Amino acid sequence: MMDEKIYKGNKIICFSSNDFQAFIINSGGDIENDVFTTLSAAKK
Repeated sequence: MMDEKIYKGNKIICFSSNDFQAFIINSGGDIENDVFTTLSAAKK
């Protein structure tokens, strides 16, 4: 089951307890994303 969170205006998708993908809008207005193993790492 997937869960979406909004943190400081950015979206974090939680796929499992150790699989997170974060999406941010960079200073140029483009969307960037990365995969993390903890929610705290995705929030940074």
